[in-house]
Amino acid sequence: MSGAIHDQIKPYASLVLLDLGSQKVLDRKTLKAYLSTIYSAIDSSKASETTLIESKIKEVGKTLVGISHYKEEKNPSWANDEYSLKDSSHHVVVLCQSKSILAIHFSDSKKRSVINALVNNQAFPAKKLKFVESHRLKSLGLGKRACSLWLGGVHRRVDVKADSKLLLGNDLKYVLDPGADSSYLFTSGRFVSGRESVGVSPFRSQVWVRSVADISDFVECVKQIVSSLTASSRINVNDDLFSILANDVVDISFAENAFEFALQPFEIVRNSDLMSEETLDLYEGIESDVRFEIKDVQNQNFTLVVRENVGDALVEIGEVRFEPIQLKKRVHLKGEQIAADGYAKRLDEIFSFISNPSLVQIWYETGHCISHGVISEVAKREHDFKYFEDRQFKPYEVNREKPDNLDEVQSDKKKSLFSWIVNEWAFKERNKRSDDVWLVCDDKSGEIADFLWCSSSEIKFIHVKASNSSRSSRRVSVGAFEIVVSQALKNLRSLDINKIIEHLQSDKRLTGSVVWRNGKPAMKKDFLKFMGGLTHNLEKEVVILQPHIILSKYKKSTAKARPLLNALLWNARNSIRGHGAEFTVVCSK
Repeated sequence: MSGAIHDQIKPYASLVLLDLGSQKVLDRKTLKAYLSTIYSAIDSSKASETTLIESKIKEVGKTLVGISHYKEEKNPSWANDEYSLKDSSHHVVVLCQSKSILAIHFSDSKKRSVINALVNNQAFPAKKLKFVESHRLKSLGLGKRACSLWLGGVHRRVDVKADSKLLLGNDLKYVLDPGADSSYLFTSGRFVSGRESVGVSPFRSQVWVRSVADISDFVECVKQIVSSLTASSRINVNDDLFSILANDVVDISFAENAFEFALQPFEIVRNSDLMSEETLDLYEGIESDVRFEIKDVQNQNFTLVVRENVGDALVEIGEVRFEPIQLKKRVHLKGEQIAADGYAKRLDEIFSFISNPSLVQIWYETGHCISHGVISEVAKREHDFKYFEDRQFKPYEVNREKPDNLDEVQSDKKKSLFSWIVNEWAFKERNKRSDDVWLVCDDKSGEIADFLWCSSSEIKFIHVKASNSSRSSRRVSVGAFEIVVSQALKNLRSLDINKIIEHLQSDKRLTGSVVWRNGKPAMKKDFLKFMGGLTHNLEKEVVILQPHIILSKYKKSTAKARPLLNALLWNARNSIRGHGAEFTVVCSK
């Protein structure tokens, strides 16, 4: 490499963030000592040989930046130790301070694992270094769209539910299920606002942002991240996304009676930077062959019996008495080893992994779980269903579903809800474009929906149910929704446009009196011709009209039926969205 190192590099802004606390701006000597400590930890690896090429402290603008450039040589993964061929690669470690945060970049992401040991063992020159608190890092995602989420389960492992999930989408807060996803912990995610993107792994104190043009751009990027982090540190993380997922910071004193202990699956650990490459093989063998049994439980503490498959036998390796301790919202596992005869070395190897709270999961009967280095619990918050559209129905009768004679639906003197759909909702409210808008009443045995609303870009399946009462004092009722929700779910198989056309073509009762185009009666043959010209790229929506709910009163209600109704509607929404359609409930204002 020719020229000064700081002029040659453009490190990707992927950072580990450490909180310096009350320390003042790091001077050249201290920053140099930090670089030396990190490189020494990297150089101690037995799986590779490292050579320090250059280590410099450079002033970029008014900011000191520490850069270590080193070369690493190691055997190819496909070759045994006797083969003399070596793979050679160059890497850098970059340190930059902004305010009270020290940002560290590793070009070799696997080397980030050394930071955990250095911080936990207080091996840095400044003993008070700590990871940035998880809620501060998560706050970087507030107000942005979640486009990718890595979720770790804190529920007990069962065959019918995934241990972890990776979700990708345009805005994932609309994908999460308040019921099913309340037992998953947010472990990483990428958030987008306009052209800006930020990735966050809160329990590893990591942030990744973008590529940079040069070292000056890198410093500016660090400052922007830290500025956002500091400004948002006072925000209570309680938005739609995080409030659905498991609570990740709770008081460990609430956890009692541990009943199961397990290592994180190897597939998860392998794709992370929780450990160095040389320890992955050892971890894989332990995760596969070692079995754990909990006994002598006392509050949060317990004794772990460690057994290992040796040949055809399950051999007891020893016991570890664990005392989980919570420090700065992170959990540490204090353990006392008692090895069986001849297995002291093996128990020590196993202990190096099972004492790492980032690598284990411990479940308690109180519903708590130690996972990813924190104590968590399944979210128990009540989530109100929020996809209501409230409407004023007067002079229509909320407790009258349809007219006595369906041919009179548009001129219904008794002002039924079917008449409201035709006269008020379908064309006056919904036709906001110049498109043709069609409405078909399909009210009969074997119906797809009570009404089909269709334009060139959208189709809506409308299910109508009259209110149980017209009194303004009517209360929240689950029963008012059970039948109409069941009807909507039963017909999800009919969301395909081909099935709709096939159904309508076979409907001999469908006459001009129950087909409307832009609010005026139309002919069935013209509607079928319109349908035949549509593409499959239609936006779909299932609409339930049930005016029994008065939204203003529902929001204030303390009735026992309210959480049951929430569960019913959330479950319906998740099923409907699973078929590629939106879900809306039209209720009373």
